[in-house]
Amino acid sequence: MTKHWADFQYEIYLNGMTGAVPRLPTDLTRLEELTGQRLGPGPVGYVAGSAGNGSTARANRAALERRRIVPRMLRDVHERDLSVEVLGRPLPAPLALAPVGVLSIMHPDAEPAAARAAAGPGGAV
Repeated sequence: MTKHWADFQYEIYLNGMTGAVPRLPTDLTRLEELTGQRLGPGPVGYVAGSAGNGSTARANRAALERRRIVPRMLRDVHERDLSVEVLGRPLPAPLALAPVGVLSIMHPDAEPAAARAAAGPGGAV
């Protein structure tokens, strides 16, 4: 059976029914706290530090906070489709990998891992 992107979310829900929780929190504030604890101030400061007075980072966060996920109850979810079109290109899910430098500051194998992910199914074109 082909694995659909939405199956990952379904798997989280099913595991939750047994009391299992995801390894990483979905609360972004909590995720930031964990990141700071595990990586230390150097890498976190570089990645999340913002330039200047941080006004762009605050504006970006405010823009994201205006977005809402709207649940669609009582719908047929037998066939789920997370595909999107970005700049005229169809993607299997709303996920893109942009070229980013210094990934190894977060993990020593980050650059090769990102390249493998981009080369995977539906990967970089």
